Amino acid sequence: MMDSSFENWPHRKWTWISPDGFTRNEIDFIMSTKRHVFNDVSVINRVKTGSDHRMVRGTLSINVQLERVRLVKSTLRPTRAHIQNPESFQLELQNRIA
Repeated sequence: MMDSSFENWPHRKWTWISPDGFTRNEIDFIMSTKRHVFNDVSVINRVKTGSDHRMVRGTLSINVQLERVRLVKSTLRPTRAHIQNPESFQLELQNRIA
């Protein structure tokens, strides 16, 4: 869960303001399973949404070559058993797609 654990100014951390206009909290987050991908998470205060919440912005840094290698490695390659029994391999492929 990404929040303001990154260094930001105090006015760039709060995401919700109470109806009294004084109480401010950080209650909106960005959910991610890969924390190392995010360089920064901050709040955009220039956008007026008509809500008591402010927009949360996350800056990503993705290593495209590494992600491509992971995608290529994750492809299903037929084993010797699948080659000898192509019906089971086709069934497994269909189950993965569905």
